[in-house]
Amino acid sequence: MILPRGRLAHLGRSHKAFKPAFYYDHYETHLAVDPNEVTGLLELGVRDGGSLLMWRDVFPAAQIFGVDLNPASVADETARVHQIQANQTDGDTIGAYLRARGVNELDVIIDDCSHIGSVTKQSFWYLYNTFLKPGGYYVIEDWGTGYWESWIDGAERVEPDPATEAAGIFLSHGHGIPGFVKQLIDCTKIYQSLVVTEAFVIIKKQSPENRAAVDRHVKQWQDHGTV
Repeated sequence: MILPRGRLAHLGRSHKAFKPAFYYDHYETHLAVDPNEVTGLLELGVRDGGSLLMWRDVFPAAQIFGVDLNPASVADETARVHQIQANQTDGDTIGAYLRARGVNELDVIIDDCSHIGSVTKQSFWYLYNTFLKPGGYYVIEDWGTGYWESWIDGAERVEPDPATEAAGIFLSHGHGIPGFVKQLIDCTKIYQSLVVTEAFVIIKKQSPENRAAVDRHVKQWQDHGTV
């Protein structure tokens, strides 16, 4: 079972979640989870809190955590929505809050916060390594800010340099989050899939079992040229 088509957009509109409409289609396509089995979701950056209520209603058994320096006023009669007043890179505060409530693993983590490459990278490695469960999903929204000249760490798209490509070196735009995402592509052992969409980048965390199976197939291919 995955997210029902159209439900996320309906709830997003109902709760006035601050996300572009086309994001919902991408979530329904790429966030391959059973809504009834998700027990924990954390979102960095909550704005008015509408997305927290949206996720609460999408995942009926989940505890929903929002991190922001300025917590929103959220009317939640279920007591499943929790807000952590912290900078997105403040792992000590975020980690202590989660553990105090018995949360050691999260199914979904969403970064909709600073959209700055260095900050996004710091949050990613702490939360991905510490709290995201194997098989869980980490989403980096609005990754394209690195192509905006007006953005703090953005720049106009850097064109490839054909002079280096004959030597097998393919240079590319490395500003902001796009640069960080390209670093992540090299970290093949940590993810089962890494999907880039126009809305966000979504990474499915590798499980030890799946990693072992992949390594066996790779070794077989290397040794015998077969899969």
